Amino acid sequence: MIDSIQGIRWGITLRSEDRVIGTCGFFNWSKKHYKAEIGYELSPEYWSRGYMTEVLESAIDFGFKDLGFNRIQALIHPENVKSRGLLEKSGFTEEGLLNEYYFKKNRFVDAVIFSKLKKE
Repeated sequence: MIDSIQGIRWGITLRSEDRVIGTCGFFNWSKKHYKAEIGYELSPEYWSRGYMTEVLESAIDFGFKDLGFNRIQALIHPENVKSRGLLEKSGFTEEGLLNEYYFKKNRFVDAVIFSKLKKE
């Protein structure tokens, strides 16, 4: 079954509530190269409370141990300070700026690429 999976996404809920407050998951999964991108979103009222740190830790562990990844990468907007801090706190390393990487809202925008390797 895992051979046919292209990505995986989880809903994030609080233990005390039965309501989704965000998502996290892997996409652009390359089984041949043992890597995937991780993406995440969280409702703004839950920012800066440590929820996403806990979620990323679990997702990364699952990716390396259960899905067999060697590399997990993330792309963020250069000015997204909160996401940058989250990735650094989670052990990701900034690899560089990807100039005009996306075409969004009728213009080209840059992205910063971060990665975490299994051996790290």
